[in-house]
Amino acid sequence: MANNHLTLFCLVEGETISKNFSVKPTLADTTIDDLRQRIRTENPNTFIGLDAKDLTLWSVSIPDDDDGMIPVLLNSIIVKERLKASRDLSDVWEKQPAKGFIHVFIQRTPPAAKRDREEDS
Repeated sequence: MANNHLTLFCLVEGETISKNFSVKPTLADTTIDDLRQRIRTENPNTFIGLDAKDLTLWSVSIPDDDDGMIPVLLNSIIVKERLKASRDLSDVWEKQPAKGFIHVFIQRTPPAAKRDREEDS
């Protein structure tokens, strides 16, 4: 599928469904890593202190009709697939995914040095 027609709805771990947002990859965005870079660039305040490589992306299909105030956590999602940075977007989404769903779940992974300091405390 040409990426110029792809719209993906995303949700960051720990946020409620109502906080989902869309990302529209361009023709230059061909890999999952490109998508990760675009998400990071378009949402700088959400990912303060994290580089794009610190984001783990998951392919999901979460209905966006739940307006509850319960944060969504990775372990609460039954069907998910971790997206490898080197994969092409077209390998994951051959066509536009279904409307009314969240397609990408974003897990913030703290940088290794920060994790090590926290574990030593």
